[in-house]
Amino acid sequence: MSLLYYLLSFLSGISLTLQVGINGQLRSKVGSPILSSFISFAVGALGLALVFCYTLANGTYTMSGENTIKGVRWWMLAGGLFGAFYIFTTIFASPKIGFANMFSLVICGQIILAILFDHFGLLGNDVHLINPYRIVGVVLLVSGVYIIQKH
Repeated sequence: MSLLYYLLSFLSGISLTLQVGINGQLRSKVGSPILSSFISFAVGALGLALVFCYTLANGTYTMSGENTIKGVRWWMLAGGLFGAFYIFTTIFASPKIGFANMFSLVICGQIILAILFDHFGLLGNDVHLINPYRIVGVVLLVSGVYIIQKH
């Protein structure tokens, strides 16, 4: 089963790159990075709403007392804002700096923050302490970003 998680994660990375390219084309047609971000997010929200309704209808997911919006804290809604910021940034930056430069910086930011989240067990994650291998990985990653930027 863990192979499925690795495969989905890899495919997610592929889909992000496709998303940036497609959203860039959308921006060229609508003329605004904000409007194209909104359209992209709206289509994604509609797709998720359809899948959610399907899971409710076939019994895959049920609404129970534990699964209500009442227990949601305000900061838990920030994920949507971060997602919108990411979409906007990729639409806005990728035509100016290129896909490789943009994604190398995105991945670098993700890995550095992920290592800190792992180390401190933030947001409900298991603790995975920073060790010399992870430090070397970050140094290599940052070096790789520098090399990609300097092409």
